[in-house]
Amino acid sequence: MAWLLLVTIIIVAGSAFMVKRLALKSTLDCWLTLGLFSLAGQILILLVAGVCLKQLNRPTVLFLAVAWAGVGLLLSADALSGIKTTRPNFYQQLLRGLSILSSACKHNPPLKVVGLILLLSFIAVGLGVVYLPPYAWDEIWYHLPPMANWYQQGAIAQLPEALQWQDYNPLQVDANQLALDCSVAFNWANVYPLNAELNALLTMVMLDNDMLADAAQLPYVLLGALATLGLCRLAGARLTTALLAAMLFLLTPAVLAHLRVAYADASFAAMVATTLYFFLKWQIKLEAQYALLFGLATGLMMGIISTGLAFAGVFCLASLVYGLWQCQRQKIKCPQLCRQAGLFLLVMIATGSFWYLRTWWLYGNPIYPVTVALPGWSLPGLGSVDQLFMNHNTPDNYRGRSLLLNVLISWLELGEETYNYYSRTRGFGPFWAALALPALIPFTYNALKQGQTPVIWMMGITLLLLLVQPAVWWPRYALYVVPVGLAAWAWLYERLQAKVRLAVTLLMIFNIVVSSGLVLAETLDKLPLAMKKASSCRTFGQLYYQDYAWVDSIPPSNIGYTPMAWIYPLYGGLQHRVQLIDGSTAESWRKAIRQQKVDYVVIKPDYSHYELWAQDSADLLQIYQKGELINVYKVKH
Repeated sequence: MAWLLLVTIIIVAGSAFMVKRLALKSTLDCWLTLGLFSLAGQILILLVAGVCLKQLNRPTVLFLAVAWAGVGLLLSADALSGIKTTRPNFYQQLLRGLSILSSACKHNPPLKVVGLILLLSFIAVGLGVVYLPPYAWDEIWYHLPPMANWYQQGAIAQLPEALQWQDYNPLQVDANQLALDCSVAFNWANVYPLNAELNALLTMVMLDNDMLADAAQLPYVLLGALATLGLCRLAGARLTTALLAAMLFLLTPAVLAHLRVAYADASFAAMVATTLYFFLKWQIKLEAQYALLFGLATGLMMGIISTGLAFAGVFCLASLVYGLWQCQRQKIKCPQLCRQAGLFLLVMIATGSFWYLRTWWLYGNPIYPVTVALPGWSLPGLGSVDQLFMNHNTPDNYRGRSLLLNVLISWLELGEETYNYYSRTRGFGPFWAALALPALIPFTYNALKQGQTPVIWMMGITLLLLLVQPAVWWPRYALYVVPVGLAAWAWLYERLQAKVRLAVTLLMIFNIVVSSGLVLAETLDKLPLAMKKASSCRTFGQLYYQDYAWVDSIPPSNIGYTPMAWIYPLYGGLQHRVQLIDGSTAESWRKAIRQQKVDYVVIKPDYSHYELWAQDSADLLQIYQKGELINVYKVKH
């Protein structure tokens, strides 16, 4: 743990030096910028260590972190610019911000109560991260396996699963087989932007274990809470109300559920809110510092999930329109605007383009496997977003129904699913449905009537993002509307009569107590048992699926697997080496087993022909365990 704390402190310190150089006057902006620079620094350090140097290890990461801090120290020096600022000390400014927040909580009962609920929720989540293993479907399929693979290789390299996609012809299979292949055989890590998951990789490299891998989204979500506070302030809310809204963002059921799984949806929502905030601040200031921060936030957002590429396009188009408008009004000169645009694009590309360039190089399409087809021009792929993702993930009762009706039913918490990391038909929480969503109407009307430019742009951009978002009815895909809804709620809350405000406050507290309890039930259900077990027994196999318990009873081994989804538990807390065993024929598959020198072969028996091949390989394989999900064979050496 000491190594992780050390490298984190060094990265944050270097980032603080860089933030000081920007001479920002807003304390909130300083804190948000510190978070942005720290996340960007971590990503760039890991990419340099893993991609450029092929030395993804503790000494290299530590050396690069020191280099990052050194660059920050140089940039912060007054001698570098020859100008001494007269504004308050940057570090005192950060501390004063904490003091103001503490004082606000001290004299505001609703903040105290909600803060206590938030503290207890975070304690439960923290215990879950420490005592419970990664268990969520997609994180053990494609979010965490590449991190474990790169940690063991000491480099960020092409995964062997990438070869499965390169010669796949979707025209040779029907829609059901395509859906099955996409949900079993193909590892999305090869085509998925992974900025958020790199947090998990950093903890693996510095700790030599995966104890904190599930906390990968936490830094982004905290940044999203600050962005929510900022959006509320831009909408005219007082600090205490804005702080309350920031806490409510953290207590949103889908956000709270994602704090203990290494997914990317809460991280993405947080970065969309941060990007929106800095877009609005750039509009107000029209200064290079804010163009840089806007570009940095956009790049980090773009590198989290592929939807971020489309969202980046929306923000780029909006900033271009606004910039040209301000040029026409002579609020900014064209050369100045061009310099700011260049700075924006530079930092956006530096922090968000790597994963798309990698996918483009591997498959000839930056958003593969989604087919890009325009008149007279196309990029290869396996099909549309609906064909590959949404058709087989849409609940039956949502099929054939109007999009608007699906959105209303899901967003109004009328779905039948329980709160968890995968919930498709609910997740914003009863507080959103009862208070935040209705507040959007008067909030928008007042902004239009009063000509409040930041609010009008806030609502307009959010609407554009919703229009380009696939499956907008799925709450965790549209979590970025929550900060905007909370800004609307904060505006309305302050305009209520005292008695009505008290009733709303009590309803709010009741709602978040109920929703937080429902979200944390899954964690709290497993915690007592996990806390009684030794650390070596707190595993996926012993706490969730018995089929994987055999992984805990064998010495460090080389485990091979045929195409399947739940890969990560095979790593056994990073003590086993795990690799794909595949072949087009039985003989080539058996040859791969011998050449790759695996000790065990794990097969998903109901997928393809691998189980038949294993049964016909008695001279090579001996059945070790038969289970409901997987069969395990021991290799005869």
